[in-house]
Amino acid sequence: MTRKVRVALVALALAAVALLAAVLGIDLPTSSDQPDREAIVTQPLAPAAIADPAQPDTIEIPADDLEQANEALDDHQDARDERPAGVPPAELDAGAQQQRDAAREDQLPPTAPLAAPAQAGCSSAFVRNYSSRGGVAPRIIVPHYTVSANRPGWGDVNAVVGWFNQARSGASSNYVVDDEAHCRYIVRESDKAWTQAGFNPWAISIEIINTGKEGRLTSAAGYRRLGQIISDSAERWNIPLRQGAIVGCRVTRSGIIDHGRLGSCGGNHHDIAPYPLQPVIDAAIAHRRGTTSTADPRYRLLVAGERKHVDELLYRRRVANRNGGWSKVAPLHLARASASRKWIRQRLRVIGAGSQANRPKRRAYLRKVESRPALLQP
Repeated sequence: MTRKVRVALVALALAAVALLAAVLGIDLPTSSDQPDREAIVTQPLAPAAIADPAQPDTIEIPADDLEQANEALDDHQDARDERPAGVPPAELDAGAQQQRDAAREDQLPPTAPLAAPAQAGCSSAFVRNYSSRGGVAPRIIVPHYTVSANRPGWGDVNAVVGWFNQARSGASSNYVVDDEAHCRYIVRESDKAWTQAGFNPWAISIEIINTGKEGRLTSAAGYRRLGQIISDSAERWNIPLRQGAIVGCRVTRSGIIDHGRLGSCGGNHHDIAPYPLQPVIDAAIAHRRGTTSTADPRYRLLVAGERKHVDELLYRRRVANRNGGWSKVAPLHLARASASRKWIRQRLRVIGAGSQANRPKRRAYLRKVESRPALLQP
């Protein structure tokens, strides 16, 4: 039964009661007699395996907002299924093989249940719908929209969180953001959210509150929050701030890619169309230029080989730092970090002897990266 039908039935019932009361001469209480109180639904969230004062036990959702989200998000159901109907078996098998190969290469370490429990600008409220990435590190960041409407306050966001917290939905996301830049971080990036079917193991997903009929994807404040989340997430997982690409069920270019471009293997959705993806990427680039170490202008002077090894070293150090040190992660991370650091040391000797463009600035930046504090050293 749709919401409109339910509302019509309630209205008919109220009219019948009023008519009966009039016939019997009974005075019914008016709205001024009993103030209208919005019904609130309280849902328990996923229990934290480690005590975290920032993680609430429950989330409160206006019943009307939750009802609207339940109806709007029907087409998100069962996004957990990573072998969606209509995809040729050969494509599904090729995607699964790429995931197995990546798991061996990435050796994504088992993380504590509260690994990376916070994202700046977002409130954590972890839901029950998630699963393991199976050793695969994220390669793509995927913006979506909810098909539900923005409403003032947290109700619109919490309603979507409530939907993703229900087992029957078979769906979830890593983040939910609205026009007012309210943000919930609801599935840890080290875990797998269920949002884009066959690409779930590869993706970090962000749901944007939008019906698909507004004149823009989000507000200026919403774009700033998106830029912050994407920039930070991309830096954590060494994902370039560029448009990603796929072929069939395989990722061929890491980056940012909207849900619609994932095709049938991604669940055959069309969002974020009709909105362009480039403003989302631009928002992430704008945030990074103002806040991260790679915003150092000297980074942009590096040549391709230098940038490759700087990115590799910084990424492996972030993995070790996030998990408590080199002894807590797979040996591959230390080996890759050491190889890139060795390459940078050799490069510093070449730059010192040659006459390459911007030599002093490039040398200074490489020296800065190579001589980071002890905790982050390979």
